[in-house]
Amino acid sequence: MVWSLPNYHGLFKPRSSLLLTYTGLSAYMYSAEKTDAFSVLLFILLGILATMSANTLNNYFDRDIDASMSRTRNRPLPSGLIPSTYAPLLGIPMIVISILSFTLLFNALSALLVLFGCVYYVGFYTLYLKRRTSLNTVIGGLSGVIPPLAGWTAATGGLGVGAVLLGAIIFFWTPSHFWCLAIRFRDDYVKTRVPMLPSQTGLTESIRWIVIFNLLTAASITVSTLFFDSLIYRVSALAALALIISSSLLLYRKQDNASAWRSYKISSPILIIIFTGVLLSLLTL
Repeated sequence: MVWSLPNYHGLFKPRSSLLLTYTGLSAYMYSAEKTDAFSVLLFILLGILATMSANTLNNYFDRDIDASMSRTRNRPLPSGLIPSTYAPLLGIPMIVISILSFTLLFNALSALLVLFGCVYYVGFYTLYLKRRTSLNTVIGGLSGVIPPLAGWTAATGGLGVGAVLLGAIIFFWTPSHFWCLAIRFRDDYVKTRVPMLPSQTGLTESIRWIVIFNLLTAASITVSTLFFDSLIYRVSALAALALIISSSLLLYRKQDNASAWRSYKISSPILIIIFTGVLLSLLTL
């Protein structure tokens, strides 16, 4: 059924929306002089609305690719569970509402950052980078940096060192994380001619770049402990570093699809651990 709620799960991608909103919320709460339950709830709702709108339009423009890939062919648009015309009819108003609400309820700079993130992800990454260059995930990963920047700005009216450090962690984590997924589904990317790195280079070269970006992620996390200097955050950082090291060693030693999939799963909680550390460090301030 068109209006069956489970069908919209694949359209809105709520898990990624919640993760991105969580990174923004952590930065918002950490940088704010004080917060109340109402402002936190507003930020969560608007963050989810903005990220779900971008995901909805991403699904709309990627529906031809999704229809050809085993991993994505059952998503609601390529499978026909939801008419494709519904996606822009939902996504565009959601973006407009979220931008206007950020402007009125927080500040114009946070709204501008949210708008930039949505346009960059949908317009530049989805429509251009993804189909043209194996650096798509690297350059396109800039959109994932926006939530902590927008969260910090929503609280303070400007950017700060902490926001940049958190954004750097996301930026370097994103390519290595998704390249592990792309190794597992390399045949799909070859078939659809999407130039994801593992479909353009050999397995060994892809793993080399994954390890390089894992090291850059580890370096960013290490530097961030100089700013977020609470014991709670440093414990979170150590846990994240342990996952990065174990993921890299596994992939480097095995160098096969199964180890890439395990590395993908191992690296999945890293952002949750880091940004939970940011939130919990508020207990020591």
